[in-house]
Amino acid sequence: MQAELQDIIPRKITATFISAFFPASVFTFWYIYSDIEASYNQGNDFIGWFFIYFMYAFVIIFLYGNFVSIAAEFLQRKYFPTQDWLYVIIVSSLGAFFGILTINIFAAATGFLAALVYAVLDKMLFKDVFPFNMGWFFLMPIVVVGLIWGCLQIASPQMPAFTEADAVDFLMEGAGTDISYFPKEIGKWEGAVNGYQVTRETKAKKIKKDIYLVIFIEKWKKENEKGQYIISNKVDRNSVFEIHHQGDYPPYYK
Repeated sequence: MQAELQDIIPRKITATFISAFFPASVFTFWYIYSDIEASYNQGNDFIGWFFIYFMYAFVIIFLYGNFVSIAAEFLQRKYFPTQDWLYVIIVSSLGAFFGILTINIFAAATGFLAALVYAVLDKMLFKDVFPFNMGWFFLMPIVVVGLIWGCLQIASPQMPAFTEADAVDFLMEGAGTDISYFPKEIGKWEGAVNGYQVTRETKAKKIKKDIYLVIFIEKWKKENEKGQYIISNKVDRNSVFEIHHQGDYPPYYK
């Protein structure tokens, strides 16, 4: 019994690992290329979504797929010991079960093919027909995924330059009360606000690649009263990650 477990456990885990790569790859490519917007980092998109789908597929096959295969293997040993093809048909057919249950042809076909890979590989491992050890089955798919990632990254279009104007545009898209009155482009505005002579200026300067400091400067004066209020924001392509306020809050906003 112990010797049998030592044989079946690595065989089932190997078949689970390899067969999980198939649905993970199919669903990842389907997700990436169903988006009509071009991705500038398709390799990174692929690797990120692949690992998510792979974890789901691995867990499902590990729990459901192995239960089905062990049950089918028990039946084969008892009723049809020489008919490996029947074992493959049973496991493959049950692999499509959830897709059929939800009336999803794509999921059913993917599940069927993943189960087919599992069943065929399981039997080939059982008969020890491969001239190399099981470790290669874990290494080869990882190398293939790495090559796909590299090819997609190289083939992806170059990201456009992120400029000072882009940084200001990104910041003004989510403009709140403090900056909504400032020019929405780099430049200066002058005018009167509640009896005060006001100057509002929007500036931006590059700190390092794709990171800018966007500064909003508001100056005001009225007779002997004057002041200055500055809001500075560090901005990259995707976020505002540092905000500073300096000076006195303008009296005409209170």
